[in-house]
Amino acid sequence: MVIHVRGANAPDTDMMLQRFIERQHGRELLLGKKLIGWNLHDTVVVRSAGLTAAQLQEYVRHFAPQRHVVFDHMFPAAAVDRYCSFAGELRNYVFAFLKRSRSEPCPVQNQLKDRAKDTRCEIVTLNPDRGVQQIEVLLLSACPVLGTDDPLVLPQARRSRTSRVKTRKTAAAA
Repeated sequence: MVIHVRGANAPDTDMMLQRFIERQHGRELLLGKKLIGWNLHDTVVVRSAGLTAAQLQEYVRHFAPQRHVVFDHMFPAAAVDRYCSFAGELRNYVFAFLKRSRSEPCPVQNQLKDRAKDTRCEIVTLNPDRGVQQIEVLLLSACPVLGTDDPLVLPQARRSRTSRVKTRKTAAAA
């Protein structure tokens, strides 16, 4: 299962996911020296801070066959179609919206309800006070992921590219 948490503001979702990680005794996932998320045995929480939408989706695609994936990411209403097609690629995709203080749902949530009918995804609303428990229940109700007991395979670290011009200069200097 992939759970895409979206809140009205980043601090609310960050705080809720941090509580979820602490309750599950998550271990940091490092790619080189960069923190990319947390391993919670059968779930991976991907850290979205500092990542582009494409990089975040790449990590989610990488971890989804191995474990359940939870991540948070705010996206504009213009990107709804892109996220609906992304949800269609993956198994058991859930858009989890943190309940807003006002009673009406956010415009993105309304657009998703209209466009997500053709995909295999669900849209749920999380109560900010019980969001951690609601995520745990969603994960408990999901089918187990094959390979959950296998060691987690991290994505390949990106190597910094050096230009050939620099290489030639060093070779000529030597």
